[in-house]
Amino acid sequence: MAVNIIARQVGNDVIFSGSGSVNTADLFDYSNQSVSVGQINPSNGSIKFGNSSTINQYFIMGSHVDITNFGTSSTTNADINSGDGFELGGGGFIYLPSGYTSSSPLSLYMAFTGQTISSLQLSAGTYISTWGTAPNEETVTLLIEPEPSPTPTPTTTQTPTPTVTPTNTPTVTPTKTTTPTPTPTNTRTPTNTPTPSITPTITPTNTKTPTPTPSITPSVTPTITPTPTSYGVLDVNVQYDYTNEIFGSFSGGSWMEQYGNVPHPINYDPSRRLTVIDLSSITIGGQNGLNN
Repeated sequence: MAVNIIARQVGNDVIFSGSGSVNTADLFDYSNQSVSVGQINPSNGSIKFGNSSTINQYFIMGSHVDITNFGTSSTTNADINSGDGFELGGGGFIYLPSGYTSSSPLSLYMAFTGQTISSLQLSAGTYISTWGTAPNEETVTLLIEPEPSPTPTPTTTQTPTPTVTPTNTPTVTPTKTTTPTPTPTNTRTPTNTPTPSITPTITPTNTKTPTPTPSITPSVTPTITPTPTSYGVLDVNVQYDYTNEIFGSFSGGSWMEQYGNVPHPINYDPSRRLTVIDLSSITIGGQNGLNN
């Protein structure tokens, strides 16, 4: 059998809690006492659980090992108590609930509010008290856990706000301008003499009546029907090239091909102002063909 007690810091409180059982075969029931509150005295190794209950003091017979200390502070009362009464006080004594039956389960609890492992001056570690001989040997173990490391508080880094340097704007001194005083000018208002309106006389314009121009009826020129010949149809208004083949022989000799085409006769009007070429005839001999 054994009793195990653990002391740990939970937030801003220190909790002592324990469980187990005790074999009373090597214990002597010495006296009765009442316990109203739990307490610890680390400097002399004393630890007590109480809840306004009555406890019995037992003397340890035979050899035993006590817990001499588990810190440096003196007696400190618990703020919260519950469970069974129990005390391990050193000097060869142990306290159990009144009427305790050997090896019955124990439930132990007390709390020190607003305290830390450091403030109660507890020394972290494992502490053991033993007594009795086999098979009745008993052990009470106290485990004090180290104080937990504080959770670092995140520090907000402030970003410096840049300081705006004001720009010095030069002050413009206004120049005093002298405003001249206007001198009033005496203006004479002319008298408007009305001009009589002259109504113009409209002279009518004589319009000429146009004389109609008579239409000229063109004269119809009769179409000359050419006279057919053995050489085809000849027109007096058409110039023909008479070759020696057409012309044949004539008096005075024959027309040679190297002479070219036979010339046409030329006549004049009586005033000699116009020249008339007869395109429908040829000159054969003499003046303009008059000899032939």
